[in-house]
Amino acid sequence: MDQIAGGRQLAAEVAEQVTLLLETTLTDLQRERLRYIHKAVGALLTLLGGAETTVAPTLEPIAPGERPVEPSLHVAQARPLVLLVEDNPFTQKLMTRLLLQQGYRVEVAQNGQDAVDQLARLPVDLVLMDLRMPVMDGFQATREIRSREATSGAKRLPILAVTALLGEEDQRHAMEVGMDGYHAKPVRAAVLFSEMERLLSIPAEGDTAPPAALEADGERVIVDMDRLLKTVDFDLDLLREISSLYFSDAPRQMARIERGLADGDANEVREAAHSLKGATGAFGRVEVHTLAFQIEQAGKSGELRRAAELWPRLGSALRLMEETIQKEISQLSGESS
Repeated sequence: MDQIAGGRQLAAEVAEQVTLLLETTLTDLQRERLRYIHKAVGALLTLLGGAETTVAPTLEPIAPGERPVEPSLHVAQARPLVLLVEDNPFTQKLMTRLLLQQGYRVEVAQNGQDAVDQLARLPVDLVLMDLRMPVMDGFQATREIRSREATSGAKRLPILAVTALLGEEDQRHAMEVGMDGYHAKPVRAAVLFSEMERLLSIPAEGDTAPPAALEADGERVIVDMDRLLKTVDFDLDLLREISSLYFSDAPRQMARIERGLADGDANEVREAAHSLKGATGAFGRVEVHTLAFQIEQAGKSGELRRAAELWPRLGSALRLMEETIQKEISQLSGESS
């Protein structure tokens, strides 16, 4: 038996076993992965039995916890390359995972200058641009990108602002410097992907990511575990990883706020609260997010006395959120073991 015939027989056997497994009781994630394998094997069988001129595709392995993507994204066309420009490590991790789950390739830039440098050597299809960053902010970076495009005659690169800056002035400024859209944090995955597809002219196939959870008016929300679990695709290892990253960085931001209050530095208070608010968005509009937003606004308006009143409440809410998430993870681990 030659290699092609042997490969065809093996692929057929795998397809048969996957078909049988699909008829058994499975979780949604297991069923989704098996369907991906089934389609991939089907594509392989078609190639092995097709015309001699057919070129075999490269099927990339799925990273642990990554949602399988329709094989057409791997075979029929190159997946779009997204440059994520974001300085917050927690947000970098979460956004990268969400983009990978959706089938995009991802590169990360730490600030606007890093983004401009990377664009000089990478064939990027779309930029997700934070606005407030060190070294070079998103506004300056976009101006530089548009200036270089005008000089070189290069095709216009879609740039989508993804930011916790919510003011109308910031949105207007983003459009003035040449951005193509504006997505306010906390990220609403379905809305973000829809906007990305519009800019990339990719036909929408329906929402594949869960919408943001809604909190009851007036209710104190410590953590929205339902939203959080859906965000990480029920991957407890990823949940542990991003939670550890978040609660490792949060004390640094709290210390920055405290230092700003002690020094009378309203800008430092605003910047630190803004960073904490942006990272907390992944957990939903929880109490920590609300308090960080209020401190950010107090810093923006120079009301440091108000910020000082909110700071200990923010610390208490952070500790309670960490305890709650750790308890939930322990319970879920026990249930799944």
